[in-house]
Amino acid sequence: MFLSQGLLTWTLLLSVLAGSVSALQTVNGAVGGSVYLTVDLTLPTPENLQAVWRFNTNSLIVSLSPGNPIIYTATYQERCELLPDLTLRLDKLTLADQGDYTLTVSDLAIGNETTVTVYLAVYKPITITPNLKSNTSSPANGSIVSLHCDAPDQTVETYTFYRNQVNACSQSRVTCAGSNLTFHPIIASDKGNYTCTIQNPINNKTSDPFPLLVTGHPKESIKCSAIGNNQNVHLLCSWADGNPPANINMSFNTSIQSGLNEVVKYVPLNTVYSSEKLVCHGAQGGLEVSCALTLEKPYAADFTNYSTTPVEEGNSVTLTVTLTGNTVGINSRALIPKVQILPANFTWFHLNPNPTPVPEGVKFSAISTPSTSNLTVSTVTESENGTYECRAENMFGSTHFFFIMHVTAGPSKSLFNMTCHKNKYLPV
Repeated sequence: MFLSQGLLTWTLLLSVLAGSVSALQTVNGAVGGSVYLTVDLTLPTPENLQAVWRFNTNSLIVSLSPGNPIIYTATYQERCELLPDLTLRLDKLTLADQGDYTLTVSDLAIGNETTVTVYLAVYKPITITPNLKSNTSSPANGSIVSLHCDAPDQTVETYTFYRNQVNACSQSRVTCAGSNLTFHPIIASDKGNYTCTIQNPINNKTSDPFPLLVTGHPKESIKCSAIGNNQNVHLLCSWADGNPPANINMSFNTSIQSGLNEVVKYVPLNTVYSSEKLVCHGAQGGLEVSCALTLEKPYAADFTNYSTTPVEEGNSVTLTVTLTGNTVGINSRALIPKVQILPANFTWFHLNPNPTPVPEGVKFSAISTPSTSNLTVSTVTESENGTYECRAENMFGSTHFFFIMHVTAGPSKSLFNMTCHKNKYLPV
């Protein structure tokens, strides 16, 4: 229960058997408020009842004896009242009222005495909204960052931190000590709206949301890509997930477009000329990166068509085509761009003498990625002798790569792995 306005009243119910001494208990009160110390006793008859309330064992507050009026000491005359059930009400509490309050009840008929002791804790109500702030204006990914819950001149017993309304102190990288929350270290996923709540037994206050943004470079490399169909080419420059967002420039066909995190451009396929360059430049947090993509049919540097690959009968052989980007004519400011490659589809043929698709199975296994294709021929026999073709195709055309497999007789069972590179290819 949280009370923020008016008089604050706290009631403690103490159940004590006659002739006993109660355990020390605590009741909380607010500065300026009232508190009731209520006892539940089996009281003697009025003609045999004598009662005394004291503060810190020796300061008399009020006394009651048979046949006499209730007597209040001068200090408490205007701000306390003894009720018929011996409840003591204290008004206009100050910090000086904090301490032990002892009620002694005597039964004069039998000489029995009961004592009840209560500890009164007096607090100043929290009156201001705390201010949550960071020790740095630009928290960097991977650094040590602290948040401080500032509440000057307030009586605070507990500080609680929240991220997006969920307790923020449960992670192993986060420590919460008093008015501080510390990240060891902070990471990008720690971003969010943070609040802190300060609390004492009287009331609580919560700060306004503090938006925490974690600065850092994008995790992935800058990307140049082109995806097309029969009519259009979708050009993309992308370098996302950084904070602050990356500034992106796309250069294509003498035009430059700019944006944050990514730039997209659609161009008709029939307006794109072979070997045109897409260049993407990104700048973020003091880091600059660049990539380039040549819009052309598949290309493999240093590949030699019709080179001979010898293999002994009974062994296995792998034929490989690895596409590379064409860097001719690429220039992006003083920054050397990372060359990227248009993805291609690969098909393998055996020329007998006409191209026949290589069947997939135990004998032949073709494994391809968007830029590489491997054909493995297992347990080679004389019938696998001859010319093989790898046909790579993208939206701008196809390129044919040729191998000559020369099968020789022999006992060797060693494995041949051949990687072929060539920047020369035959026209379709």
